[in-house]
Amino acid sequence: MVTKLLKKVIPVRPGETTPMLLATSYGFCVLFAFYLLRPVRDEIGAADRGNLQLLWTAVFFVMLLAVPLYSIAVAKLRRGIFVPLANRFFALNLIAFYAALVLLPESARVWIDRVFYVWLSVFALFVVTVFWGLVVDLFREDQGKPRLQWLGYELLRYGARGVTRWTWRRPKGEMADCYVRLGEHLKRRDIGAVADILAAIARQPGFHGVREQSWALCQFARQHGYREELPFLYYVHKVSHGERLVLDPVS
Repeated sequence: MVTKLLKKVIPVRPGETTPMLLATSYGFCVLFAFYLLRPVRDEIGAADRGNLQLLWTAVFFVMLLAVPLYSIAVAKLRRGIFVPLANRFFALNLIAFYAALVLLPESARVWIDRVFYVWLSVFALFVVTVFWGLVVDLFREDQGKPRLQWLGYELLRYGARGVTRWTWRRPKGEMADCYVRLGEHLKRRDIGAVADILAAIARQPGFHGVREQSWALCQFARQHGYREELPFLYYVHKVSHGERLVLDPVS
């Protein structure tokens, strides 16, 4: 029932519903915890604004100590042990802060607030790191990529020169079908049919992702004995708003 409802709004695959809901719930709890505690930290910062520079300096040095310890713990402990241990550690920290507020005298409140300010800044980094590390480990690369589809193409995020970009590509099922059809015609040495498939592929939109897939299919044909001329692959050039266009005259 839940899977059918989700499929109407989310391209979820069989077997992904439960992991997706658990990961979403975990992420919600992480953000809920932080945004519940953040106003307390902001109030402490506003009340002790004269020492904010010292507090953030303390955050820096605590990070210098905590990051290597975190790396060692991740390397030594299995995921099933480390993730619950990390979350329980932070939960015990909150219990310790509550006990300090109740048991220590009022004069210690200023230092409790300052320690809490530094702690929450460190907490915000590490709980998110633990969450994303777990999600990346549990989900395959193809499961983590967006699957928004439009006119038979799916949206893909990729990195180029250190910048995240978006493009369109053929779905994996369509690509698998192209490889099968090319392979069959290449085995039969049906050069005309291979040329027709490559020509049809080359006429499709020249998005970066589609063009890379088309080139991979052309290389596949070449590696399996196709020696005819390969088709020209068109490409889409992104033009910024306000950029001047110069059209070459047709000779």
